[in-house]
Amino acid sequence: MCIKKLISILLAVVMLLSSVSALAFASDTEKDIPIVCVHGYGANIYYPDGSVVYPPESNYDIGEHVKKVTPGILKELGKSLLTDNWDGYCDSLYDAIAQLYEGFPLDGNGEISNGSFVNTSHNEAVLRNPKQSDYHVCDFMFMYDWRKSPLEVADELNAYINTLLDKTGHSKVGLVGRCLGSSVVSAYIAEYGTAKVDSLVYYVPTVNGGVETVNALFTGDVQLEPTSLDRFVNYYVNRKGISGDEIMDDFIVALFSLLTYCKVLPAAEDAVETIYAKVKENVVPRLLLACYGGLPSFWSMLNSEYYEDAKAFVFKGREDEYAGFIKKIDNFNYSVKEKLPELLKNFENEGGRVAVIAKYGFNAPPISQTPNIQSDAMVATKNLSFGATCSNINKKLPESYIERAVLAGTDQYISADKKIDASTCLFPDTTWFIKNIPHADFPADTNNLIQTFIQSRGRITVRDYENWPQYMKYDMKTGEISAVTEDTNEDSRWTNNIIQAFIKFLTSLFRVFIKLLSQPAKAE
Repeated sequence: MCIKKLISILLAVVMLLSSVSALAFASDTEKDIPIVCVHGYGANIYYPDGSVVYPPESNYDIGEHVKKVTPGILKELGKSLLTDNWDGYCDSLYDAIAQLYEGFPLDGNGEISNGSFVNTSHNEAVLRNPKQSDYHVCDFMFMYDWRKSPLEVADELNAYINTLLDKTGHSKVGLVGRCLGSSVVSAYIAEYGTAKVDSLVYYVPTVNGGVETVNALFTGDVQLEPTSLDRFVNYYVNRKGISGDEIMDDFIVALFSLLTYCKVLPAAEDAVETIYAKVKENVVPRLLLACYGGLPSFWSMLNSEYYEDAKAFVFKGREDEYAGFIKKIDNFNYSVKEKLPELLKNFENEGGRVAVIAKYGFNAPPISQTPNIQSDAMVATKNLSFGATCSNINKKLPESYIERAVLAGTDQYISADKKIDASTCLFPDTTWFIKNIPHADFPADTNNLIQTFIQSRGRITVRDYENWPQYMKYDMKTGEISAVTEDTNEDSRWTNNIIQAFIKFLTSLFRVFIKLLSQPAKAE
């Protein structure tokens, strides 16, 4: 009897210890979950024979192509200016650009009909033997054909997540959607729910209010604004250079600013807008459907406010030919995009966690409808952040606005440089902003923030980590991120009036002369 009792007690102890071990293991795995990262567009596209469809520069020397087609386009432009018949000019412009994107757009049903593809073998390779612990942001990079409707890609993402969870023994993943990837992540939760999602991170999302150039081009509402064009050239030259020489690049920037303030560029803008008004109905819809407008994915990066106007502009007279295509983009716009805020708030109310990482400090591209707004040089900060209140690029929030925020107790959400108010965001306590970093850049510290947010149990906010306050600024030279302070004066990057523009131009001109004169003569 004693032996039986002893055995019973031992079995009970073993079972108890086993249960405790199981609970401990479950707790550990819940602290370390797989992170699936869905990136944006741009992966190479291939024909079945391995030749490249996209990017165009893989098949063309763009500079040589421009040299080749420019004489014909200028000839047709001259004829059109004399006769006011713009058909020849539109055709020559269309042929020159469409040639670069041959085989790239999808057909009228939104399908890939030529066998072209993005190489997604990486997905299978990673899932063959996935990591079992110590998960990082870049471990599970989901590859997909970024031309397709995000709802179609969501089916592939669902299969990927199911396999990953099955092979790792986890019940949930963290999901990161960057740029166009935000449309895919949004389509996934709209179609498959959030039962297998622990947390969501939207990094510079394009799904909320769209991309500024897409909004402008797809509606035909293209406006050039000289000051924003000046700033955009300044940003582009300082970031990438044009001539390969710092002194010459500074001269180019200074010349551009002087032309702006001497009203030369505004006069040119008026001429361009006059011509554009004559040709946009003829050539713009055709060009869009020959490249990015022929991709269902790019329609997911259009502001819902402009969606019906854009369809009317691009598909006018082509509704039957593109009926299947239109059905796909309608499905995304009305079943995902317009319901997204509600879907995300429901997820949070059910215990899920959502973080948003936005950027600011650049004006929108100069062909945008509102180019002087805060952006990451591609997407408006208001849209990136799901609703932040922003000043214009060269202004601050009005003092009266800040006084009202103080009275309402929401001034803690206003940036130290008085540019952004996060209190109006969908998720004001988990929306971070990084200043002076363009859309495509992805600094390492951003990965650390994303990983910390996903792997931390419980709710963390913009006030929980000293290294990651709600407002940060990026140093492009050092790659470091630090807190935004009140004394940040990014407006000093831009010329503010014609006198400053002239002084800047003369200074840069003298530097060019000094460099030229100081170069030693070459031996004969």
